[in-house]
Amino acid sequence: MIVELQNINYQTNPPLALVIIGQENALNTINLSTINELKKVFSVIKQDSSIRVVILTGAGKDFVTGLQEQELNSLSAQSAKVYAEEGQALILEITQLGKPVIAAINGLALDIGLELAAACSLRIASETAQFGLPLIKKGKTAAFGGVRRLIQLIGLGKTLELLLTGDLINAQKASEIGLINLVTRPMDLFSSAKEMAQRISNNSPIAIKYLLESVYNGLEMPLEEALLLEATLFGLCSAAGESERV
Repeated sequence: MIVELQNINYQTNPPLALVIIGQENALNTINLSTINELKKVFSVIKQDSSIRVVILTGAGKDFVTGLQEQELNSLSAQSAKVYAEEGQALILEITQLGKPVIAAINGLALDIGLELAAACSLRIASETAQFGLPLIKKGKTAAFGGVRRLIQLIGLGKTLELLLTGDLINAQKASEIGLINLVTRPMDLFSSAKEMAQRISNNSPIAIKYLLESVYNGLEMPLEEALLLEATLFGLCSAAGESERV
């Protein structure tokens, strides 16, 4: 049971869960409290066997527009490092969840918003979505653990272009470079994400768990170790048998 969530809205309708960041009437910035709430929610989701797929989205017109300005400007060197480590822990919660997370991206996905989207398994964006890492314009670097995943998605060159210029790209461009899986009309964003989530949830949860483990952990391994991991997890899927499929 999750109590006292102030900055996010968590809803479940098994086999799906919906995590909504921010408030309808506020610019969707993230602070340390939001990061900690998201970590709590994803920890609960990981333990809930009734949830097979998660949709992560933003309240109102944006996904996440970055870090809260007032909190960001108040950080000392030491507190900034701790802040970044908390953000990195959140990214790991998502990539190591063992369940697919679909980012439904409405409006702006900037800085930590883009890093969160990159950490998700799949990304669906409305035609009005924009993406970027403009922290460089404020004399800051991206530090929340999502840049490595971004490099894996769109390559080093494109990632460095976003990091060094701070420029924004639209949904069409994001789709062209491989950042986005699907672009929809704004009115179809949530229904498209839900439809994809439902299709995924029809598959074996144990196979999905091992597949994600193979992908995310295999990316960090030498080829021979990654191949061994794939073979091992394939064997575990076979051992689980059809009893795991619902």
